[in-house]
Amino acid sequence: MKKIIFSLLMLPFCVSMMAQEVDTVAIDAEQARIDSMIRVKEVEDSIYVDSLRKNTTAHYLNVFFGLGANELYYKPLDGKWGLGFGGDFRFQYQLMFNKNWGFSFGVQASAYRSSAVYNYTMTQYNLTHPDNGQLYDLKTTFHDWKEKQMLIQVEVPIMFNFRAPFGKKDKNAFILGAGFSVGIPVYNNYTTVSGNYELTGYHPITNVEYSNLVNHGFVTSEYGVEGVSNYRGANLGALLDLGFTFKMTTESDFYLGLYGGYYFLNSINYVKQDLVLDPAQGATYVGTFCSDRVREVNPFNAGIRLGFRFRVDKANQRAKDMQDKLAEARKNLRELEELKTKLKNDSIAAADSAAMAAKRLAAAGELNAAARKRAADEEAAKLALDRELKALRAEHDSVLRKKKEIEERKRIAGHINSIAHFDSSQDFPYISDESQAALRRLAELMNENPNVYVMVFGHADNSGDADKNIIYGQRRAVAMKKILVQYGADPERIVCVSRGDLDPVADNATPEGRALNRRAEIDIQER
Repeated sequence: MKKIIFSLLMLPFCVSMMAQEVDTVAIDAEQARIDSMIRVKEVEDSIYVDSLRKNTTAHYLNVFFGLGANELYYKPLDGKWGLGFGGDFRFQYQLMFNKNWGFSFGVQASAYRSSAVYNYTMTQYNLTHPDNGQLYDLKTTFHDWKEKQMLIQVEVPIMFNFRAPFGKKDKNAFILGAGFSVGIPVYNNYTTVSGNYELTGYHPITNVEYSNLVNHGFVTSEYGVEGVSNYRGANLGALLDLGFTFKMTTESDFYLGLYGGYYFLNSINYVKQDLVLDPAQGATYVGTFCSDRVREVNPFNAGIRLGFRFRVDKANQRAKDMQDKLAEARKNLRELEELKTKLKNDSIAAADSAAMAAKRLAAAGELNAAARKRAADEEAAKLALDRELKALRAEHDSVLRKKKEIEERKRIAGHINSIAHFDSSQDFPYISDESQAALRRLAELMNENPNVYVMVFGHADNSGDADKNIIYGQRRAVAMKKILVQYGADPERIVCVSRGDLDPVADNATPEGRALNRRAEIDIQER
């Protein structure tokens, strides 16, 4: 019997302990489920961040500078070709389809240079001298005569790119670019920088050779001659770039590499004429590319290129945002683990007394009910604030529209008042294009706002008597009304009033003042 009584007394306590144990198990299961979901999401997001950084399409704007042997290659007859140095500036858009392959195009300005040195004698036989009509032989002798040429060309490079990342986290990369370019010359010239050439004449009849006779065209010319070369309009070339990019920031790289290019088409129009014309035509130096000394010129370049690449898409920013979300998820995971530990400790402590556990459960229910009520109150307050904010915004928008409409009316009326003037012998105003536009807009404003009506006031100068001036003012007001009606305005909402000569705006003692007083004014009102 004692055992039965003891069992009955312990039954509530055992039931309470079992309920507490069940609650603890449920909490642990729920936390384990949440932990698993967060870890799975973290792995998925990490994979997404990696794809954003490594496999997304990337857009770049590149600014490059090149310096090297930018040459105009040719083979001069009877002369030696010399190297020149030049450079280029390139602005380029680059699209990388993935981390390895891409495409680019842009615009580039390139400067090419070269030189030729002549040491030879050229003879022209049986020429007719303009002074005496006798036949003679003209001999042109060059002594270390050096000419430099320069070409500035605008080019459009179109290239395919291969990128191979290297270094820590693939921050740096090797880039290979190959493609073609269209070149259009925009400036070209030549300049002689040393040496001289001598013109001498041999007359077979007298067996005499003439030199240093300026009046007869036999002269010695020093260097310093310059002029425009004979280039044609466009060219087509092949390009090759080899370089490396070094990461500076998440959005910019430094570029260092080599470049080369060759233009296939002949850059000059071959002209079959002598380097120096004969005295009969005027002893004029014409330049290497404008003579028969060179028949083909091909620009090519090779040198060092450096510059900067700026990434203009938002992939890195999206990856950073996702990493921030991952950090927040890890923080929430730690908080959940701490909460789980705290719940376990609370459950162990609660097992000491079923009564205390029941009280805590009751208290938790009351807290939940209070929290739900507080959340409901806050939501209702938020909805009320939203409604009030929408009403204020609607009122603000209405006020702004009203203000804009009033300003528009004032602007239209002021514009019409400033230009609606009349000649003394006419009842119709001078209407400029601006006046037409203002009157048309006023008619549209009246059609858009049925509560708007217009007062048209006609004015006159004091040249006539007061009664006639009243008539003149009325005619001018009616003239303005007719114009508005032609543009679609409702005539029933246009009132014409004559002020005669009662309201001058200028001195009637001068013709200019009287012209300003012969006017019509418009007042826009609402009913």
